[in-house]
Amino acid sequence: MRYVNLSNVLVYRLVSCKVEVRFPDYQSLVNAKLMLPHEVKRLEAEESKTPHESTWVPILWALKLLAKARNDQRIKLEAAIFGQIQNAFEDIERSNRKILNYGWINFPLAYTQVATFSVLLYFFSCLFGRQYLIPNMDTMDTQSFPNLTDISFATKGPFKPHTPDFYVPFFTTFEIFAYYGWIKVAETLLNPFGDDDTDFQVNYLIDRNLQVKVKNLLYFLI
Repeated sequence: MRYVNLSNVLVYRLVSCKVEVRFPDYQSLVNAKLMLPHEVKRLEAEESKTPHESTWVPILWALKLLAKARNDQRIKLEAAIFGQIQNAFEDIERSNRKILNYGWINFPLAYTQVATFSVLLYFFSCLFGRQYLIPNMDTMDTQSFPNLTDISFATKGPFKPHTPDFYVPFFTTFEIFAYYGWIKVAETLLNPFGDDDTDFQVNYLIDRNLQVKVKNLLYFLI
């Protein structure tokens, strides 16, 4: 369980600035009792061999430790059950890989800027384009439309279809709230592991996993 939690924390450090502040280096992981001093050296040696991330190493340690315990007959498990336990560790590694892949490449900042500008420009155009037409008393042909010279809104053609039947733009107001709300949701989804209140509480997840590990350990000892 400790190796699983260590792998999760190493993954969260790469995608969440909050976790990186909490665990800035390997010594902080040792102080949190997630690593042992000799494991730090092993992990640093592994990282020196490859330029890529090494969050999978603790999972590999856990699988080797599990296989060694079964070979030494410290634990007695049937082959099917042992295979299920190994698959559980592999599922954790695949889940960590999904998190890394999601946080690997973010949308460019210009994407949100262009989307916001386009929506605001669209509704600025709607402010003028969706207004009703009022006959111009100076330029209107009064001979063709003699009844439209003494009213502000037309009751006959050709301006009748443009005469307002309501004065509050309900649909336009709903649209601007909907579009702008979708933009805010998209901005939040760009980095769900950030510092906003709507982002994932990653530190809470880490504390919860550590607490579950301790309770499971006490359960097996009792």
